[in-house]
Amino acid sequence: MNIRDKTTKKNHHIETGKRIRIERILQGLTQEEAAEKLGISERQYRRYENGESGINWIILEKFDDIGFDIYYIFNGVVETDYYVTKGFEVMPEEEFSRIMDKCYEIVNHGLPTSDSDEATSRDLCSVLDYCQSYGRKHSRDKKLREIEECHILTTFHERKAEEAEIKNHHLHVN
Repeated sequence: MNIRDKTTKKNHHIETGKRIRIERILQGLTQEEAAEKLGISERQYRRYENGESGINWIILEKFDDIGFDIYYIFNGVVETDYYVTKGFEVMPEEEFSRIMDKCYEIVNHGLPTSDSDEATSRDLCSVLDYCQSYGRKHSRDKKLREIEECHILTTFHERKAEEAEIKNHHLHVN
């Protein structure tokens, strides 16, 4: 591993650690309490939060089990956004069309401008809640999880290939 790879990996660990700390604070936990809930030592927990150590899939799942937003921890995307997007991605075409028709109806009715239009806002929120719960339910499917993990690994390997290509280009230029 070259210096650039080590720096990139270290920066990723630091950013992940910052997001772990934010999640812990949002959960109202101390480092000691979080470590206990995860079933790890406080020292190891501090290493994750300080960006001194990367987290594996098993620990990531444990974070999920205790209520941390693992999508935010891993890639900075808020879970709600992730699940709404995932809901739209995995939804059958007929269901997607029904939801889009409902959104079109709500938008054409107009955005809420007074108390009488609160129902419009509630309707739009209920559509987004439905998409989020659909995405949450279906992202737990083993097959979809495998697809997501493959996507993450593919993205990782694509980045590594790009870095190697840049490195090779610089070697040939110099």
